[in-house]
Amino acid sequence: MRPSPSLRVQIAVAIALLAIAMAWSFTVITGSKIVHKAQQISGELLAKNAFLMMARLDRDMDYRIALLGTLGSLPFIRHRNDPQAIRATLSNTSESLPALVWMALTDAKGYVLIATDPRLESTSLAEHPLYRQAVDKLYLGDRLEGTLITEEPGQQARLVDLSQPLFADDGSFSGVLAARFSWQLASNALAQLPVLDADTQDLQLLILGHDRQVLLGPAHLQGRPLPALARQSSLAWQALDWPEEGRFLTAFAKSRHPSLGWQLLLRQPLAAANQVDTEITLSIFWSSFVVSLAVAALGWWLSGRITRPLTRIARAADRLSAGIPTVIPQVRGAREIETLSQSISQLVQNLSQQQSALGAMESLALKDPLTGLPNRSALLRFMQGQIDPLVFLYLDLDGFKGINDRLGHQTGDKVLREVASRLVHNIREGDIAVRLGGDEFLVALQLGPHIQPVQVAERILATLNQPISLGQEMLDVGCSMGGAYWPKDHEDPKAAVDLADRALYQAKAAGKGRVHFYRHPD
Repeated sequence: MRPSPSLRVQIAVAIALLAIAMAWSFTVITGSKIVHKAQQISGELLAKNAFLMMARLDRDMDYRIALLGTLGSLPFIRHRNDPQAIRATLSNTSESLPALVWMALTDAKGYVLIATDPRLESTSLAEHPLYRQAVDKLYLGDRLEGTLITEEPGQQARLVDLSQPLFADDGSFSGVLAARFSWQLASNALAQLPVLDADTQDLQLLILGHDRQVLLGPAHLQGRPLPALARQSSLAWQALDWPEEGRFLTAFAKSRHPSLGWQLLLRQPLAAANQVDTEITLSIFWSSFVVSLAVAALGWWLSGRITRPLTRIARAADRLSAGIPTVIPQVRGAREIETLSQSISQLVQNLSQQQSALGAMESLALKDPLTGLPNRSALLRFMQGQIDPLVFLYLDLDGFKGINDRLGHQTGDKVLREVASRLVHNIREGDIAVRLGGDEFLVALQLGPHIQPVQVAERILATLNQPISLGQEMLDVGCSMGGAYWPKDHEDPKAAVDLADRALYQAKAAGKGRVHFYRHPD
């Protein structure tokens, strides 16, 4: 007895509903995973950029601290026996420091003897933190100042104060060497970081002071105190609701200088971060929906012959929905039934391929797009899996800025790729060469019984110091390098990387083009 038309309609509708349910289930599961994973990758990229920005600010401040310490160690400044040389040195130094307001040398009572701003000379800093808090140690402070000489008297300005105590040969306190910077120093430092590119839509950068005032950020927030934003976890990024503005992916980074109290926030509207993910999810849904309609049409014409095969297919679909790996059965019999089973199998395969794309997205997030080297996120993963000792070599190209300024960024990119290639050819399997950003690289070597880190560092340095051939032109770039051991120099690998960075600045201060390994202070 042939089934009645109404029964065939019911079967066809049931087939359509089953196929649509399968499509919707896979779309929801895969789409939610894509959104979650993409949001995680976007948050980690934001956190990486925030870390790089804050590290650049800290390194810029470290350089100023080291420079002031070097000046304070000069004998003619400590003894104040050559005013003309002191004045010339302070003047020449001020020309090389962007955002410097003034530098001044005081006596033991706080009176200014020599300053780059003549208005300060013969005035007293005795009641100012620049003097009072620097009598026994270095002072670094971020403050709102309008009472001591500024570029615009009577108007408050955001300033960074830095002062170094000076001591006579007998160890007695003899005065301070002080410097004042405008807050433009932060803008100058961050302007050199190419992180706000075309691939990061609607990124906004904020820097907060110790009083949570927005020092740098969108115009409607600048100069205003920012209320505390709740952080429910220890992650370096989070999706947060900003009052009256909406929901943002927000990354956090704090300065290594607690006396400054700087906190850097990098945020991106959640809608912009999820735009591509929504398009992928919709594409999955509509593809699945079209396939479902085809399945329903086949079910209408062949409902009398597909009851048993559909039962097997439905059972397989139930197992898939339960998360059990299952292959859609290839039903033999009528041609239409075979087509149906193949269509559903193709649907499952397409959705599985979408899930595989997630792994590819995560892999891209661990590579530097310019050089192909691992990035900082890959370095963190590498360090997490290490149990054997490492040596970190922190590299910085000496003449790269001049090449960029003279020949353009395209030539600079070729130089960076050539440096990356040379690094890869000078390390062993198991070691890692990383591009940290700009012209900064890091090599992590696994220590073994026959490895000589100093010799390896000098070999890498010699390789990078060789001229680079670009067409008809030979470019001399040069390189400086700082090294540190883990866990010998510090038990935290991130801190050991910072020590290698510090050693790099010491290598540059000693004349560039050399290797300097970190040494613990006596």
